[in-house]
Order: sequence, then C-alpha cells, then structure tokens
Amino acid sequence: MSTKATPTADTQTAAVTTASRPLRKIVTVALAAVATAATLLATAPSASAQGNCTHYGQEGWGQMFTNNNYQGDCFEWSLGADIELPAYMANKVSSLRTWSGWPLYGVTLIDWSTGSRFHAGPNEWWPSLPAWANDTADHVQA
Repeated sequence: MSTKATPTADTQTAAVTTASRPLRKIVTVALAAVATAATLLATAPSASAQGNCTHYGQEGWGQMFTNNNYQGDCFEWSLGADIELPAYMANKVSSLRTWSGWPLYGVTLIDWSTGSRFHAGPNEWWPSLPAWANDTADHVQA
C-alpha cells in the first residue's frame, strides 16, 4: 500500500509563492510604468500651461498667449503665413513660442497703428514680451 503525501502548510505556501512570482513581476513592472508616467506628466506642461492649444511642441507651429508665461487665451497658427490676429488676441499678445521646422521661420508681431515690429527668431520662446511690444500686435508674419 502506497501512501500519499499530504500537503503541509509549508509546501502549500511554497507552491503559492512559486505560482505568484510571475504575477508579482507583472505588478512590479506595472507599478514602475505608472511611476514613470506620473513623472513624465509632472514635467510636461499641463493643459492650462499650454493654453489649451492643440499643437504644443509640434514642428511648424507657433503659439501666442494673452498673459505672460504662456497663460491665458491661446492662438496658434501654422508658421509661414501672414495673419491678422483674431479679436480675442489683437493688442493682447504677452508671450509666444515657436517650433520652427525651417531655420528661416521666425515670427514678427506688427502693430499697424504705430508700425512697430517685434521679431522672434526660429524656435524662440518669449515667456514675457518686452514692454514696448507687450499687448500691441494686431498682425503676425511668420
């Protein structure tokens, strides 16, 4: 007559521990992925920092904001166009940034009433325009 070994608490624990190793590895990897994503989100601009623009960081686009530090209402456009600013932006531009895909695409803000022009070179970011150019532009050439 043969006897069957009855599992003990120690052998059951060992079996559970061995079986749960792949699951533990998956959970560890998932937690690491969540931590990495949280870090990236913490360093990326938030929707409000982007001014609710949709082309943040995309080559060939420019963005202007009604407040300093890329806050407030946002207007974005494809570089390479002359544009009369919409009413909500005219004479209200306080900061701008561009992602030029071509070295010659700078941005010129123009105040038609005075003829003054402010030029930002390709890929320049201006979190605060100079006082003489702040809130004066009604036209942009890019």
